[in-house]
Amino acid sequence: MFVSILPRYLAATPNAAERQPRLHAELIEAAEHRIAEHGVARLHARELAADVGCSIGTIYNLFDDLDALILHVSFRTLKRIDTVMEESIADGGSASAIERMVTLGRTYCDFAFSHRNLWAALCEHNLPADYP
Repeated sequence: MFVSILPRYLAATPNAAERQPRLHAELIEAAEHRIAEHGVARLHARELAADVGCSIGTIYNLFDDLDALILHVSFRTLKRIDTVMEESIADGGSASAIERMVTLGRTYCDFAFSHRNLWAALCEHNLPADYP
């Protein structure tokens, strides 16, 4: 009986190579959520591991350190800012350069206010001087 169940179990259970990209993405999502809710200073590996159901060691197998994970979140934040700003002036064909700049400035400020902790993480998180 066990032998007949094993192939179905293995087919339904992702192997380590399949789990790694999924865990990598889940950890970035969880870190982004925690930073958005509590700020970058309150990001802890133990809580992230609990959020995604992995060990603390798994985090450090997928990322060199928490700084690397925070850099991934910061990159996503910068991409979101870029997208929102591009969208804000995409249909402003007849707007002057000054009007577009004002729109971009307002859009940036709106993003910063509505995503305060993610935006602050871009400025507050300091990498060690010897960080690669």
